[in-house]
Amino acid sequence: MIRRGGRRKAHRGVWPAPSDMSEEGIVAELSTAECWAFLEQHEFGRLAYVLDGGADIVPINYCVDDGQLLFRTAQGSKFAGVMSDATAAFEVDAFEAETAISVVVRGLAVELPESHAGRAEQAGLRPWLDSDKPHLVAIDVTHITGRRHSLHRPWRSMLRESSAVTG
Repeated sequence: MIRRGGRRKAHRGVWPAPSDMSEEGIVAELSTAECWAFLEQHEFGRLAYVLDGGADIVPINYCVDDGQLLFRTAQGSKFAGVMSDATAAFEVDAFEAETAISVVVRGLAVELPESHAGRAEQAGLRPWLDSDKPHLVAIDVTHITGRRHSLHRPWRSMLRESSAVTG
């Protein structure tokens, strides 16, 4: 069962607390609640869809509302892709210091009637580009998964050591 997310949270930068790490502390699966919390903290991700037999991935801004991801789009390949197949995938990731988080969603895309525009605006969906985006699309989430990765980037310490020697 998929947890229905709430309205967009006003806070930013609060990462889900570490949970059970596997692979010697390198990767941790996020709970469904942690995945939704991560999605609610962000507003930019990548939408994947299939159009004319080919896969495509595009950046979009979005919001979370009642267990759905909402976005606006113009008439074009993105809209045609999610409407022709209805199956979509969506991914958001971020990293800080030595940790990265990635959340992937799969679901069915549906165009919402314009009567839902107020709902989308109240949830925090705002256009990032100054262009007409008449189509309001929701992704009904059927699968959500996330992982927290403990990053191993030895070159960072090598760069600090190198700059200390040359500095």
